[in-house]
Amino acid sequence: MGRYSLSHHPIWGRVLARHERARGAAFANDSYIYATLKAALQVLAEIRQRLWEDAKLSFNMSEVKIYIPGARRERARELILQHIDSDPSLESLRELYDLDTADPDLGIINVIGLKCVGVPIGTPEFVDAFVRSKIADIQQDVQKLRIIQDPKIHYDLLRFCQHKRIAFLARNVPPAVMMKNTDGNPAAPILVQDAIVRAILQRGLGNTYNTLPQHVLEWCLTIVELPHHEGGLAITPLQASGMAAFYSATANLVVWLQSLPHASGWVAGQNLADPNTWTSSAFQALKQLHEHLLQYYNCKEWVPPPNDNAPEPGAPDPDENARPLSLPHLNLNASLRVRQDVENGDANAHPSLPLQRLVTKQNFIAPATSGHQTETDDL
Repeated sequence: MGRYSLSHHPIWGRVLARHERARGAAFANDSYIYATLKAALQVLAEIRQRLWEDAKLSFNMSEVKIYIPGARRERARELILQHIDSDPSLESLRELYDLDTADPDLGIINVIGLKCVGVPIGTPEFVDAFVRSKIADIQQDVQKLRIIQDPKIHYDLLRFCQHKRIAFLARNVPPAVMMKNTDGNPAAPILVQDAIVRAILQRGLGNTYNTLPQHVLEWCLTIVELPHHEGGLAITPLQASGMAAFYSATANLVVWLQSLPHASGWVAGQNLADPNTWTSSAFQALKQLHEHLLQYYNCKEWVPPPNDNAPEPGAPDPDENARPLSLPHLNLNASLRVRQDVENGDANAHPSLPLQRLVTKQNFIAPATSGHQTETDDL
């Protein structure tokens, strides 16, 4: 895959250099263009030609998606046809229009959303439907794995395949969306977590599973969710790890974007060092989650330690579970290094993004405000 990516990266670079108002991103063989409709079509037509001429790579045109938010579908199709008819350099894209006309279910021209590297982007209805669909798929796959008799293979497939699928989605979809109850059903992470944990117990305990008293069953459920170093099976509760994953991924995105020489091209109208200017839905979700962690999960914003902050000789170490987790103020994220793997011992010396596992651990601690009910209160 590395060789493949390196082979066509320079081609993309040359094409985008001729279209300064367009932006492009790619992961392996998935490529994305963000621009006005005319500019995006021009880039698409040229990159299709150059990839074939220079590397003998061709597009699967039925897999191409053109997303035009805020328009009706017929209007979107009309706009694309107008550009193709008025610009001879876009004639090669008429195939896309014809494919969409012949089979609208392909969704080549759409106005509600699209999937980017497994992540839904679009209207709230589109994102909700995508999440529900994935959850249904995972639940079905968990049931299909019941035919596997070997408990270790069964456990590995559940932990490293099915559990990771929803964990990836939670890392990229805001917690408010992931934890939304639908039609009276529990939130998506709770459904998947419960299905996987119970499937592991049923395989391991066999017929004994149905005879266990409720308090024993609850203890077994807890053991499955505990990390390995605490004697568990490390099926980390998705309700907690999902919030931590989204916070870590999005905060690191801010750090990474600021490190780019052309960062302003990706965050037009937003100042990464000023959260008050953030309009991106992901950044706004990060702000809300930051406040949520401060208010309910015993986190605090980093402040420079005083010079005389050294503990008294012989003073007992503070309880790890009682120690607030230090989070850098959102204003500071843009000035941090791309990678901040700082352990607890150094975290107070300078601002740093906490490790994702530390945020997950913090979500197991009782909320700081008594009486507040959160999505993870039942862990």
